[in-house]
Amino acid sequence: MTKTQFTNLNNEPKSTHIKYTILYLFSLLILPFVVSLLPLGDLTILLASTTLFVSLFGGIYLYRHTLMNDLKALKGHWLKVFGAILLAFVLRIILTQIAILIFGVRESANQESIEQLASKIPMVVYAALLVIAAPVAEELFFREVILHNAKTPAKKWGLGLLSVLLFAGVHVIADPPTIVLFIPLALPIVLIYFYFERNVVVSILTHLFFNFIAFLMILVQMSNPEAFEQLQKQAEGFITFWMS
Repeated sequence: MTKTQFTNLNNEPKSTHIKYTILYLFSLLILPFVVSLLPLGDLTILLASTTLFVSLFGGIYLYRHTLMNDLKALKGHWLKVFGAILLAFVLRIILTQIAILIFGVRESANQESIEQLASKIPMVVYAALLVIAAPVAEELFFREVILHNAKTPAKKWGLGLLSVLLFAGVHVIADPPTIVLFIPLALPIVLIYFYFERNVVVSILTHLFFNFIAFLMILVQMSNPEAFEQLQKQAEGFITFWMS
């Protein structure tokens, strides 16, 4: 019986990974700073917060062949993909609750800034940034660029750990101790990326699903803070009971 192929067999040239690394770091670090210097009032906040779209569109163009091939490789396996994504989400919740119980950290500065941003830019732009731009741009860098060559067990362990730590670290620059909240986000995505033989479309969909749920929670929190707090306590209580 032949082994199922979940990914394309043609690797992108090294130049593609170098180009996207430069583009991603430029849109993450340099472009927001430059835009923030513009005297445009509220428009400055909007432009500075949406520079990740540069990585989104640039990444889709640079990795267009990989994305198309990985998408085609999943034909006939979508039920397995969606099932794996749900399992990854459950794993993320469990790992997050374990981190909260052990370290007592509940919210990061990054999470607070993301929630505050929702009231400063149009909701449609905010949703596109959180649910589409961030998952695509980040998965192309933290998974495809870093892990595309992780073919041996040693490389999978080493580069996989590097991918998790870099991803988590980038999100907690302003609040390093809260890195324990982002490792549970990154770890299931790395596992699912390797399970589907380095198929970046699956890791993008997983990240997208995670962020979509987070977006819905932010909407609930904005519209009904009391209901959100009650829902959060019930979820934490259920997981604590399940783990005891």
